[in-house]
Amino acid sequence: MRQRAVIAMALAGEPGIIIADEPTTALDVTVQVQIVGVIRDLQENHAVASVVITHDLGLVAELSERVIVMYAGRIVEETSVADLFDAPAHPYTRALLESRPSSTQDKARLASIPGLPPSSADAVPGCPFHPRCAFAQDVCKTDRPTLTRFDDGRAVACHFYQDILALCSKTAQAPTKQRRAQSDGDVVLKIEGLTKAFGHVKAVNGIDLELRRGETLGLAGESGCGKSTLARLAMGLLTPTSGKIEVNGRQLSGLKGRALRDARRDIQMVFQDPTSSLDRCMTIGAIIAEPMQIAGWDRNRIAAKTAALIKAVGQADHSLNRRPSELSGGQSVG
Repeated sequence: MRQRAVIAMALAGEPGIIIADEPTTALDVTVQVQIVGVIRDLQENHAVASVVITHDLGLVAELSERVIVMYAGRIVEETSVADLFDAPAHPYTRALLESRPSSTQDKARLASIPGLPPSSADAVPGCPFHPRCAFAQDVCKTDRPTLTRFDDGRAVACHFYQDILALCSKTAQAPTKQRRAQSDGDVVLKIEGLTKAFGHVKAVNGIDLELRRGETLGLAGESGCGKSTLARLAMGLLTPTSGKIEVNGRQLSGLKGRALRDARRDIQMVFQDPTSSLDRCMTIGAIIAEPMQIAGWDRNRIAAKTAALIKAVGQADHSLNRRPSELSGGQSVG
């Protein structure tokens, strides 16, 4: 009900831009369909631009014309939604797609990406994805690939994207429903060279994008890759370390007070709220350990089980010393 209320609040002001951060996470399937229908109606019939931030690739396919895939605070691929599913050019995008459940192999084991994402791209020499990449070679360990843009609008940051595309042509996936062509409306959101650092961690590290009126842009990537931080920066809820943010041609960075409130009138955010049931005064380790303490377990047993549980959900041991507010939304859900 909270999720429905927040979505209703965001739509009540008839904004020109909607940033939907995991808008269907806490909803059942029926309500998800309704929310998708509302966003599509706003996009197609009312020229509302939207950014959909999600782990759900099916939602990306349903709502988006263009998709940006992020990893370690950087864009690793940008493409049309059809090309994303039919011909992914970056190994990370390909790995995400291979992690989807198969509709033809009921008993097949789900594929997964080994290891954990780094805290930022700068924490890994060379390509930040190379420790987890099945296609990595020596050059990937030392030389960071730049984001190369092509005339067809695609962009990819990979030394061996041509080999990935050649492999896609041999193992073509099922055709993807083609959404309508990219909108040619006015640019309503423009981001240039955007970065955001929290101490030594660069959550967003050099993002450039444009969103046009009536268009939907999907952001995809693992928890902690910088998607929600990017959304909060675009809303003016966080101050960027560097870079520019323009909403309807007006510079958002640096605005305060009334000027910032005025600039926000055309942009609304649908929040993801996974931490509402977690005590923000406790560490993650204490939250996990609490039911075991109530059950009367001894300290050694609790410590061992807590370490095993944090590993089982794909998080590093140091997360145990953090509080809920220090984790991304997806990490808190996990």
